[in-house]
Amino acid sequence: MKRKLLSIFLTFLGISLLLSCSRDDDTDFPFTHIHLMHFENFSSQGRELVFYLETLEEFPCNNFQISTQVTTLRNYVEIHASNIDIPSYCITSIGPATRNLILGDTDQNVGSFSFWVNDLRHDFNLTVNDESIDMVEGSFFDDRLTFVREKLMRIPDHTVWGYLVSDSIDKKIVLPDELMIIFEDYGAELLPLDEGDYHYFLVDEDQSVFFFSGGDNEIEGFTIYFEKDMEILADVFQEYLDIYDISHMNIRLFNTRGESFLF
Repeated sequence: MKRKLLSIFLTFLGISLLLSCSRDDDTDFPFTHIHLMHFENFSSQGRELVFYLETLEEFPCNNFQISTQVTTLRNYVEIHASNIDIPSYCITSIGPATRNLILGDTDQNVGSFSFWVNDLRHDFNLTVNDESIDMVEGSFFDDRLTFVREKLMRIPDHTVWGYLVSDSIDKKIVLPDELMIIFEDYGAELLPLDEGDYHYFLVDEDQSVFFFSGGDNEIEGFTIYFEKDMEILADVFQEYLDIYDISHMNIRLFNTRGESFLF
């Protein structure tokens, strides 16, 4: 009986020490630099502004989270990032600590921000118009915060973007004219966009649309204007495959309502 009680006591003591060490380890992962990337997230409720944060430093678990405090004041938003949140489990792969900050309706956001990386202040302004969302450094801006992009191009409402892939050979497929004609029969229109970074894809000076899959793997895609349900385009694509007896082609579609279709 005494041995059993001693065993239980030692087990409890070991767990207590382990938890204590875990809490102490919370302070063992300092960071000095944050990369900030802004983009718009789409859903059936509309679009919202997101700040994606990533540390320059890498940590032993790639699911570490940057601890942040966001305070919305009358004329500006203040963000503090000074600690790392240690998860209850570790994805054992080296990687940076990250955090998505969802800031609500893009067009309703306060334009001024103060971002503190530890005790260093970085002021910047957010300029929002119909075409783009620009990040502009303020008078106080240290070197511990870096913008991944300064200008984010905005995707117009009712835009569908996507690309075609072949499942029989490792080849990327440009949107065939015959498929676009069928899309147009159902009310779709090709939508040329200005050159720039739209987060989900890039548009070059020739108004060609490119996606990136798996690093530098470049895929040429398309953007179209379509106000109806995106499932119609998926049905039209199946119709196209049947008409031309094609069995090796797949399509990926996304829209500004946050919907996606992977065929």
